[in-house]
Amino acid sequence: MSGAREASAPLFILGLTGGIAAGKSTASAWFRRRGVPVIDADQITHDLLKKGNALYRVYLEHFGASCLKQDGELDRRAIAARVFQDPAEKEWIDRAAHPVIQSAIEEAFENLRARRRDAFCVFDVPLLYEAGWDRVCAAVLVVSVPEPLQCARLMARDHLEKDEALRRIRAQMPLHEKCRRADFVVENTGSTMDFYRHLEALARENGWGEARNLALAPRKKRPRRVKQRETRRMGCALIAACLAFLLLLAVWGGLQLPSVQKKYIYPFPYQELVTEYAADYRVDRHLVAAVIKGESKFQNDVRSHRGAVGLMQLMPDTAAWIAKNLKDPQYSQERLQEPACNIRYGVWYLGDLEQEFHGNDILALAAYNAGRGNVNDWIQQYGWTRDFTDIDAIPYGETREYVRQVLKDKRAYERLYP
Repeated sequence: MSGAREASAPLFILGLTGGIAAGKSTASAWFRRRGVPVIDADQITHDLLKKGNALYRVYLEHFGASCLKQDGELDRRAIAARVFQDPAEKEWIDRAAHPVIQSAIEEAFENLRARRRDAFCVFDVPLLYEAGWDRVCAAVLVVSVPEPLQCARLMARDHLEKDEALRRIRAQMPLHEKCRRADFVVENTGSTMDFYRHLEALARENGWGEARNLALAPRKKRPRRVKQRETRRMGCALIAACLAFLLLLAVWGGLQLPSVQKKYIYPFPYQELVTEYAADYRVDRHLVAAVIKGESKFQNDVRSHRGAVGLMQLMPDTAAWIAKNLKDPQYSQERLQEPACNIRYGVWYLGDLEQEFHGNDILALAAYNAGRGNVNDWIQQYGWTRDFTDIDAIPYGETREYVRQVLKDKRAYERLYP
């Protein structure tokens, strides 16, 4: 009986939404960094559309093989073209997709409840009010920004003319209406640090996430009465703090030594294999090293919850497609666990992405993380070119952080392993 009660423990769901380019993704990332669970509706939909998953199967059954790309993933542009031309197809997608997405989101909530250590979570939904998801939220937080600033940010982020930016903004529910319906509104009109301070103040005032992270819990102020006999104690504490700071500086200085960084922070196992295959497939070996560090931390036996395997975290279906392109008759899922096979396939795949995106590391890494189909969709939707450099414009927060970290690690590998 107690287990049943704990599994259905109440969960405070804070809905998070806002207008396009208002800063909702920045707020979502802020909560994540503080250990607050975030259920991202866009990411869930993206996962459901991946090859073999629930929504993928529904679409494949309805549209047939004509909706697939060469690598077996859904061709979203082809599907969008059909939906645009036929309103009946749009109605079908609304009917077919909504129950699957709703079921996956509800499952994500139940998983949080079952963990029992999370009493608070954030539900990140761009169209929260439009889709009626506000009904499941205990409260809603809207990120707000004046339209002129919103328009300027959108123009800069997506490289749009003013008329097109305004058209996209006004295609959504007006932001002032979302603010009217919201329980909380946070303005995002200043710097990123200003925005973070506003979020911190809201979180502390309302106790958001206090069950998981003390940094988010409201802090009770204790009356400070410093007696004379406590002065000596405070002086000792100050000396101890100074000594601790000096020790920290010494440790930090040690971490800056190349030998220490190479051993503990930026190791390079399998260097010979990486160098060999990077040369074969014309990929920067430092980039490969950074990808492996980001994907598996050079641990060969890693397997993700989605089924990605090995050092470069390749999905078996993707690996089979790579093997077909490499004309490798010896491929098997068991061999994919071997470092030589995994690195060879991963480097070839990374090289294929580099070639497709004209040597643009940002786009190639985004495709490695989020899928080349998504990146091609973004290129078409936002008008990106082969000279794309604006990492902040990548729609998925996880992918933005992945690209930033891999490029940072690449620079470190270039410095340490010239």
